[in-house]
Amino acid sequence: MPIDSLNNSIICHQCGLLVNVPPLQDGCSANCPRCAKILTKRHRNALDHVLYFSISALFCLLYSVWFGFLEMSVQGQVRQITLMESVTTLFSLQEMALGTLMTVIIVGLPAIYVSLLIYLASGIKLKRVSRHSIDVLRVVGYVRFWNMCEIFFLGILVSMVKIAGLAHIEIGESFWAYAFFNFFLFAAVMHFDKVQLARAIRELTLQSEQKGIVSTHEATHVS
Repeated sequence: MPIDSLNNSIICHQCGLLVNVPPLQDGCSANCPRCAKILTKRHRNALDHVLYFSISALFCLLYSVWFGFLEMSVQGQVRQITLMESVTTLFSLQEMALGTLMTVIIVGLPAIYVSLLIYLASGIKLKRVSRHSIDVLRVVGYVRFWNMCEIFFLGILVSMVKIAGLAHIEIGESFWAYAFFNFFLFAAVMHFDKVQLARAIRELTLQSEQKGIVSTHEATHVS
């Protein structure tokens, strides 16, 4: 049973036009006829890319927490810093609000965001979705808006450039792991399309409900 015309309708976030978008072929995209903004795009093997890149990103994020991030040497004094020490230092300085915010930005929201992407992609591939999956998809949109791990990483790079003339800096394993985390997360987001995932969830949900109705009807007929 195809998705009804209401579920095919998309509101352009740029000009507010309601556009009826039919199912797309792989590699095709739909643009707003008024402002030409891309409304949705169907990537080839999108679920596989989102799932595998998200799993890789989560692994790199967890790896980056436990090992040395940077090592600085100033006049013979060496100090190794881990990713979480940048947060615990703020707590030791009684900066509770800032420390909590940093924890959420560095680890919390990125881990939640990647985990939700894995949950959605694996659920659709295994055809284990429900109407609650749409709610999870909405949460992904909210978390994506507040996910600022790439800004944090960019701030680290800027800070390294500024202190390069004052101290000798050696990059640790966690630095590269966090860099690869940002790369894999970016790759997963590039293949993530909210409209296409919502359409896939609705189709699978309708199919599951129809099978349930047919099974109930057959059981009633037999009894």
